[in-house]
Amino acid sequence: MDVRKEWLKEELPEWFLELELGIDPKALDEVAAGQAKLVMECSMVVAWARGRRMAAKMALQQVESEAYVRLRRRIEESGGKPTEAQLGRLVPLEDDYAAAYRELIKWEFVSRYAEGVFEAVRERGANMRELARLYTAGYFTA
Repeated sequence: MDVRKEWLKEELPEWFLELELGIDPKALDEVAAGQAKLVMECSMVVAWARGRRMAAKMALQQVESEAYVRLRRRIEESGGKPTEAQLGRLVPLEDDYAAAYRELIKWEFVSRYAEGVFEAVRERGANMRELARLYTAGYFTA
């Protein structure tokens, strides 16, 4: 299975992954009544995912600086003189850096997916307003 789908299943609430965003024109009032709550709940998921992404970004920066210091010491202890370019090439090869980078990629994906769902929910609200306007104008009556 695609690792990205696994990330979504692991990290996002099941209800969020199974949202039905269709609009039943015959039950427009019921659908519209739940829209505000749905927008709020989805925005909470987006905020949570963004927070996790930010935490992963900060963790990567921490790991990067620790790896930089560790590599500098290792090279100096072996009698070498490390250059910035050399350290810049070596840091991403460290295991802890690679793991932190994968975590950041995961949260980038999850948060962007959540943002996409949130945008779809907001668009659904705009579509409901348009449908209501058309019904009010008598567009669907023969």
